[in-house]
Amino acid sequence: MKLLRIHLRNYRGTEDREIAFEPTGVTVIEGPNEAGKSSIAEAIDLLLEELDSTAKQGVKDVKPVHRDAGPEVELQVETGDYAFRYRKRFLRDRLTELEITRPRPESLTGREAHDRVQRILAETVDEALWRALRITQGTGVQQAQVKGIPSLAGALDRAAGTVPAGREEISLFERAREEYLSYWTDTGRPKAEAAGYTQRLQDRQRAVTEIEANLQRLEDDVARMARLQSDLRDLHAVRSDADRRAVDLRAQWRRIEGIQAAVTALEAQAKSAQMAAERARETETGRIKAASAVTDAITERNRQVAALADSTPGLELARERSQTAARVLADARAARDAADVIAKLLRADVEYRRAEAELTELSDRKRRVDVAREALARAEATLVANRVDDAALAAIRAADLESQKARARLDAGRPSVVLDAFRPVEVTLDGDLVALVPGEPVRRSVDDRLRLVVPGTVGVDVEAGAGDARLAEALVGAQTAVKDVCARAGVADLAAADVAAETRRAAVTAKREHEQTIAELLGTDGLRALATLEARIATAEQRTSGYVQARQAEPPMAPDTDTAKDGADAAEQALDDARGVAERAETEEKAARDRLAGFETNATEARVLLQVAEDAVAALARSLSEARTTVTDEALAEARADAVTAAERATAAASEARIVLEGEGPDRVKTLLENAEGVLAGASLALREAEDERLQVETRLRDHGEDGLAEKLDTAITLRDAVTRDLGAYCARADARKLLFETLRRARESAHLAYIGPLREKIEALGRVVFGESLRIDMTEDLKIASRTLDRRTVPFGSLSVGAREQLGVITRLACAMIVAPDGGVPLILDDALGYSDPGRLEAMGAVLALAGRSCQVIVLTCYPERYRHVGGATIRRIG
Repeated sequence: MKLLRIHLRNYRGTEDREIAFEPTGVTVIEGPNEAGKSSIAEAIDLLLEELDSTAKQGVKDVKPVHRDAGPEVELQVETGDYAFRYRKRFLRDRLTELEITRPRPESLTGREAHDRVQRILAETVDEALWRALRITQGTGVQQAQVKGIPSLAGALDRAAGTVPAGREEISLFERAREEYLSYWTDTGRPKAEAAGYTQRLQDRQRAVTEIEANLQRLEDDVARMARLQSDLRDLHAVRSDADRRAVDLRAQWRRIEGIQAAVTALEAQAKSAQMAAERARETETGRIKAASAVTDAITERNRQVAALADSTPGLELARERSQTAARVLADARAARDAADVIAKLLRADVEYRRAEAELTELSDRKRRVDVAREALARAEATLVANRVDDAALAAIRAADLESQKARARLDAGRPSVVLDAFRPVEVTLDGDLVALVPGEPVRRSVDDRLRLVVPGTVGVDVEAGAGDARLAEALVGAQTAVKDVCARAGVADLAAADVAAETRRAAVTAKREHEQTIAELLGTDGLRALATLEARIATAEQRTSGYVQARQAEPPMAPDTDTAKDGADAAEQALDDARGVAERAETEEKAARDRLAGFETNATEARVLLQVAEDAVAALARSLSEARTTVTDEALAEARADAVTAAERATAAASEARIVLEGEGPDRVKTLLENAEGVLAGASLALREAEDERLQVETRLRDHGEDGLAEKLDTAITLRDAVTRDLGAYCARADARKLLFETLRRARESAHLAYIGPLREKIEALGRVVFGESLRIDMTEDLKIASRTLDRRTVPFGSLSVGAREQLGVITRLACAMIVAPDGGVPLILDDALGYSDPGRLEAMGAVLALAGRSCQVIVLTCYPERYRHVGGATIRRIG
């Protein structure tokens, strides 16, 4: 199949584009992103696969978003014995048109056209090969899936020297495969029917096993009933012994619990007595601490009285120094403010003088701009009125030259008559009397017709002929052309055009000079810069207007900018000095205030601490007096001694009771009791369980004795044996079909391995152009590259760099396309490939593409033209 031309209309962002492809060789279609390169491959698929009536989302996606129109694709194709033009429009105004020009003309439309193209492609194109060899943008270059492609397999068979499998062999293999698949899956696992036989056998076996199990359980129940009778007698004896032992231990434990209660009460009394003794000791200790606190408070009050007396002289001195520093600070601030007023005034004078100078400079620039603009306007008016530029002058001169040439051709080609008299005679030429003298010939040109009359003798008519008329018409046409071109230029003739052209050149020169002057004065912004200039002039006028009248008289204003700046600098220096003096005065005043605040704080704190100390002395003394009034110190000491004695007696009584309790062994008795109760509970549970089991066994024996289990077992065995025979027959048929299919498949795979060699050789031949003469590759049975050997180093394909994998992927597709090319083949479309190749490899890949293009059609879509500049003989189509 060869793609000759594609025409897209209203397809995505493409409004109307037609591209021709070379039938053999490399066609590189290059353009920027979103120019519509990938749309070409997409549109081919859409045209060949989809009906014009389809409403699939993929078709809706190609509709242009900026106009309400249906996407349209037209393709010109040669495939096999056919050549046709195929066109479809989708979504709006749908149509399908097919025009076949070879082998015989046909014209079809609608579904009939679509079906006809499908039949042609099915007859002439290996669709699997067409899909396998393409590289689509965004998917990366993976290895091509070419195993099992009929056209490639046949070409490789022939290249390997073997005979391709005929229709009979293929039909036999397919029939064997169909029979195999009726019993086995593609992965070699049995089909569901075999599982059905197996399931039925399992069900029958399960029924036999279940009946046998029921018989075995019946026999087990008979033996179990005998054992249960013996077990029940033993369990009754065990429970009676456990019951007696538990009664004895419960009596011992109740006596021990009484002793434990008495011990607990005595220990609680001892703990209460100890707490009372501790409270008595704490009360006595608190009385002693209260007396000591009164003494400490009196000492602290005396210390605060002394501190307050010591701080008074320093406070008075700090207050006096703070007042002096405040007066000095006020004077310094007044001097600083006066200097600031003078400095601001002189700075304003500087700004005024600067604005005055800026206004002068800006006004002068504005005047020069106005002059240049007026001159520019005059030059532009001249250029508008004068249309004789160099091109018009050249046209006028060319037309005038053609007129002169036409006149010269007419003069040179016009016939003439030469009259040479042998004796004096008079003749008339077009009615004019001419005297002829021997030796003096007369020549007369013939414009159209000349009448020669020899009076009384002969009359001769001489005609110029058709050729001379054509030269005359050419002269008239040339003269008309001169008039027309002069009229368009607005001049009368060539001389006037020369004068007008010189005037225009002078105007162009003047325009350029004035534009340069304006650009120098205003910059590149033009009118915006002029508006800015005028605004600056207005601002400068505003800054200078009324300043002198409003300014105070003293100190007087400086006469110029420099003098004003010197005065302002001196005022700034005086202001800085005054600020320094004020800052030092502020520092000293703050330090004096801080010292005064410190003394005042200390004095305040001393007074507060003295008051706090006096309040503490009064409060502590009052509290101690009130406490002694309630309970004396001697009474507290006596209560503490009595509480300590009572606590010691209670503790001794509790200890004696604890010793008696421990002699009874309470933990041992409790453990034995818990164990006896557990034994009793276990014996009771075992007895109940044994009785329940005896009842269940009795019930099963009664039920199973009436089921006829022996007869049921015989019937189940008969049914199981029948299913076993059916399964054996099915498995024999399945194994026979599996043997036949696997034998044929092994033979087919052996033939398949034979044609790996030609494909590997073709890939290696192309690959050596890129990787060097040491290249060797190893291929798998599914016609994929397993590894690459280069300089005796073998690397698995998956471990190669992305660029190397990409290059081998493209080379494999080129090799397949070249192998099938003698049978017609398919176009190889590469969309956005070789993105990971370095410059050296790109040059080599260009040579490989050129080599492949000698025998097959290669179409490259790219937004990076530099990748394919090394493809020799490539046809370049630029879009976008």
